[in-house]
Amino acid sequence: VGDVLLAAAVGAEGFLRVITIDPVARTIAAPVIVDVQATIDTSGPVALGMIGTQVIALGVDTEGSLRTATRPVAGPTWTQLASVKAPQLLSPLGGVTAVSMAASGVMAIVVGKDGTILSSLSVDGTTWPMLAPLD
Repeated sequence: VGDVLLAAAVGAEGFLRVITIDPVARTIAAPVIVDVQATIDTSGPVALGMIGTQVIALGVDTEGSLRTATRPVAGPTWTQLASVKAPQLLSPLGGVTAVSMAASGVMAIVVGKDGTILSSLSVDGTTWPMLAPLD
């Protein structure tokens, strides 16, 4: 994001955190908790994406749902983690992978409990269609 790097991780208590790394200044900012109201599963990967002026944080929560939050590229304040509808519970081991596509948006890819690969494409990072099998 600009001249800095962002990294996401989940703490032992299940809070999704994002840290800012400035490679020029060689500094790492304190981690920012995205949302204390949602507990992200610690066994699978989380992801970051970007569309336009928005950064998107994604994770699978302990209830088996995909959660997403956004923040402006320039700012540290995140929206609450919102759920993305799915036809089934998601595997916490699969976590989430995000693909940023400049012209199309951000695609989230997850694995359902039955092993089905599901995806959703958001054009703005805030509106997510229901997860569907990836063709």
